[in-house]
Amino acid sequence: MRCELAICSVLALLACDGGAKSADAPAAAGVVTNDGGAVPPEAKFAFERATGELAKIEAALAKGEVPRGTACAATNGYVKSLRALPSPSTEITGLVDNVDRVCEHEVPKATARAAIAKAKAARAANPDKNPLSECYSADFTRSLETLTKVADGDAEALQKEFDGVCPHESDAVHPDC
Repeated sequence: MRCELAICSVLALLACDGGAKSADAPAAAGVVTNDGGAVPPEAKFAFERATGELAKIEAALAKGEVPRGTACAATNGYVKSLRALPSPSTEITGLVDNVDRVCEHEVPKATARAAIAKAKAARAANPDKNPLSECYSADFTRSLETLTKVADGDAEALQKEFDGVCPHESDAVHPDC
């Protein structure tokens, strides 16, 4: 009962503006954007979350890190509801385009390059060892599939680079299988 009372009190406080007119009156219809468009109230949560997640992903990429595997999945979950809007503002379509660019191109490239670097390091440490477990990279395979699906021009070069480190091993069955 106490919990229900506390929740009701918080909701009442959030709903009540004390009767004062706010300087944010245009925002009542939606979050006003830089281009004069608006994010409708029902999309505000998804827009803010996708924007925040995208910023984290881009920050990791800028530092040369590979974003966590679920980062784009979470971001795309928010973007899915933004794609469903009947007439999204240019700010929403810009965010969706940026998420597509980063999650369908930049993150898979970073992941593939990290897998290649790992295989190169393993090959340098064990030049005669075949097969190398680093040559059986699910991260590389998934990244290459994503890049191929979106027709990214770097997919073929990344595959050749990986094959240069792991010749013909991509066709072999891993010894642990």
